[in-house]
Amino acid sequence: MALQLTNVTKEITFDAAHMLSNYDGKCSNLHGHTYRVAVTLSGHPNTTKTASDSHMVMDFGDLKSIMQSEIMNRMDHALLISAEEFRTEAEGALMNWASKFGKKKCIMPSRTTAEDMAFAIGSWVRDALQSRYHDINDRLQVSVKLWETPTSYAEVKV
Repeated sequence: MALQLTNVTKEITFDAAHMLSNYDGKCSNLHGHTYRVAVTLSGHPNTTKTASDSHMVMDFGDLKSIMQSEIMNRMDHALLISAEEFRTEAEGALMNWASKFGKKKCIMPSRTTAEDMAFAIGSWVRDALQSRYHDINDRLQVSVKLWETPTSYAEVKV
């Protein structure tokens, strides 16, 4: 029996602070969010009868472990900092403050917008999946939905 294309999703929340450098609005100030992130893997379930993950796209425990290492360990209760080319003097000063006082920071590969953060999270998860399961990019599509507020989110496929 051929199994249908299936989506599996794991959600987590994390808290972080950021500012939008070079932004004309109130979000240019340092502020924080309780982010909610859903990682969805789309693919065909494993059909190997003897495998413990038979008829699964991925074991939820494995996905949770990857999300812990790639999202929570990096971003939870961290100061999110834009990549150097997008960073203003104020954001650079915050980064230096965090370094000086041993505070957790996460240097993002781009800006700290919900859109760029969702893409970064998806890339980190995809890369972690690829390192654990070498054929993963042939089997699964990774999507990320990142809520910055209860009513506002960005969604990407990587």
